[in-house]
Amino acid sequence: MSENKNQEQDEAAQLDHLMELKKKRDEYMVEIRKKKREHTLTKKRNLDLSNDLRLENERLGKVTEENIDPNETMEEYIQKCARIVYSLKDLPALLKAVNSSDVKQQYYGVIGIRRIVSKDENPPIQEIIDANVIPRIIGFTERYEESQLQYEAAWALTNIASGTTAQTRSIIDKGGVTAFIRLLKHDSPEISEQAIWALGNIGGDNPEFRDHILKSNVLAPLIEIIDKTGDEKVIKHGIWALSNFARGNPLPKFELVKSTIPVFAKVIQQTDDLETLVDAAWAMVYLSDGKNENNNRVDLVLQTNICHGLVRHMSMDQTLGALVPVLRILGNLLSGTEDQASEVLEAPDVVEKLVELATTHQNRTVVRESCWCLSNIAAGNPRQVQLVMKDHDQISRLMKITQRSEPEIIKEVLWIFSNATAKASPIQMIRLVECYIIDLFCEYLKHDDPQNIEIALDGIANVLNMGAYLANQNKTENQFLIELENKGGVVVIDNLQIHPSIGIYKRALKILETHFELEDNL
Repeated sequence: MSENKNQEQDEAAQLDHLMELKKKRDEYMVEIRKKKREHTLTKKRNLDLSNDLRLENERLGKVTEENIDPNETMEEYIQKCARIVYSLKDLPALLKAVNSSDVKQQYYGVIGIRRIVSKDENPPIQEIIDANVIPRIIGFTERYEESQLQYEAAWALTNIASGTTAQTRSIIDKGGVTAFIRLLKHDSPEISEQAIWALGNIGGDNPEFRDHILKSNVLAPLIEIIDKTGDEKVIKHGIWALSNFARGNPLPKFELVKSTIPVFAKVIQQTDDLETLVDAAWAMVYLSDGKNENNNRVDLVLQTNICHGLVRHMSMDQTLGALVPVLRILGNLLSGTEDQASEVLEAPDVVEKLVELATTHQNRTVVRESCWCLSNIAAGNPRQVQLVMKDHDQISRLMKITQRSEPEIIKEVLWIFSNATAKASPIQMIRLVECYIIDLFCEYLKHDDPQNIEIALDGIANVLNMGAYLANQNKTENQFLIELENKGGVVVIDNLQIHPSIGIYKRALKILETHFELEDNL
């Protein structure tokens, strides 16, 4: 009974140690990510970039309000309004037309405003807001008997919402969010797509606006549109808008956005459009990051069978914009439990591709993220350690990464090997020692970075503990300790007892007390 209890305690201690290894990795990754540029929320303007517009105006002559025939059909009138070359001097007349009770005047006004705010540089957004016509334009979105007016109004509001935070707030304060959510369900795909664009702009401004939209129950109708449409353009805009709702600083409450996980996963697995892939992947980076929770969100992501899709994008020629978030998603999933990591590792060639990226890619971010993934695998059980430490050649390739000069990459490689020694089997540890793991750790005992020294000391402690176990089994001396002495590592560890870092001092002292007492008794 006592043996069972001790076994349970040992297993619990091992599990705690595993999670501590991964916790350290998570804490370090948070630190280096804070040093990187934040992948911010985005806003877009729906620019009117018709290539034939100016040529058509030149052929027809300049169309103005005065030379439009009042007897022509509404469709002809709308087409002519869309061909007018508007400028800022037309704005007073356009504002007056928007407030008119005549439907043709309303078309003229809203189309003109839409065209002016669709200009690529310095659109007069504030002037339009100051004229207090936003409520009027929002009202046009409810005119279901005039669907083209709805569309023009939605387009104009979309671009107004692409302005400053204060300008975007003017849309919210006048009920724009409610109007756009209604338009999501419009029979016209063009109008619902315009509503998607507008909501994405509003949610992309800041977390306050994002949360306002999320609490307005926007996700269900938006996800339904993305799921049912076959239009790649609608999917692209829908995923962009969803990604704005799923990220930001601070992040949204997970309960509000967890329904987006299957949508992003499907896109990552199926899309060939780079921009859509990048938006979906960055959103999934934040959705899969469960380091401060109990790994429930990792389970939700894994249930989508996303891992095969991630591996599909892990090629040497993949653009960095997609490859980096794909690797971060993978690292987040591998930061979970051993069972969750095992599920990730069922994806074909995942470790092989990580090793290839880590050892041959030229971009340091890709190398670092790949090593982070490998370190999380190496922190698993002996079978998972074996995938990383497959043979002498793979171990040597990973060690050679330390020849790069980037400090953050060196640290990642140290984590790979320190984590591997924590769970390595006797055969795996012998292979690591044969591949000069002790030399690697000894080299970084002399490093300026205290964390590198701590990582190396943890690795040495693991190696020596295994050496003591093998010595006890074989009734011999600790061959790994002898190796450490021959490399001059014992002298360095002895000197580390006076290091100003308490963590380094305690680690060095424990190694010396543990293993030199054992040696004295031999």
